[in-house]
Amino acid sequence: MPLVLLETVLLLAVVLPFAHLRTVLSILKGDLPLDSFDWSQAIVRSLLIVVTAQVIFFLQDLYAWKVVRNKQQSSIRLLEACSYALVLTALLYFALDGIDKHLLGRDEHDPVLGIYKATIAQALVVMTLIYFTSFGFRRAASYTVSRLPVADRLLMVGDGPIAGTIERELTERAEPSYVIAGYIVPDAAKRPGEQIRGKPIFGGYADIVRTVKEQNVDRVIVCLPERRG
Repeated sequence: MPLVLLETVLLLAVVLPFAHLRTVLSILKGDLPLDSFDWSQAIVRSLLIVVTAQVIFFLQDLYAWKVVRNKQQSSIRLLEACSYALVLTALLYFALDGIDKHLLGRDEHDPVLGIYKATIAQALVVMTLIYFTSFGFRRAASYTVSRLPVADRLLMVGDGPIAGTIERELTERAEPSYVIAGYIVPDAAKRPGEQIRGKPIFGGYADIVRTVKEQNVDRVIVCLPERRG
């Protein structure tokens, strides 16, 4: 949820001036007074574009960490999502414009739903900005989360197939909430200085409590195929 809200604010700040570029430029040139810009309608219009895009993002799994941390998947899925959002936004504005004219009897100078006439070029610029902003936001989020000390540290008891399956699942899912600190194995005394898949061996069963304290372990994962002993 924080990821979604932060992206909403960021996209709104980008979309707001460019979705109303002609009006903004006219104000900057002095052709229109500043109070002629209707902020409430402008925010609603921009928010409609942003929310439409984010709904498509959600359907494309663009808020799943597995996709967020994969640069290639993020790029491809974002391109598809922005294409869908461009078409859907155009259809929404067309439908709302029809409601204004035919159901509410309002003309284009006094619309209830605040429809604006966007050119194809302007719409493409806005969606291009959404694409690059969202892509950059996901790269920054992935970089930041991977370096924050927010993940639970796991201590794996055992180094057999079950431990390998768990580590493989965490790697494939690109799960940022867990990190494997190391392993406890029954024959640790015979394997001094060894590592298992790049993670250190901290000792045998008798060393579990000491290791948990020294390594700030949050969870102990028992990966033994036979646990009765």
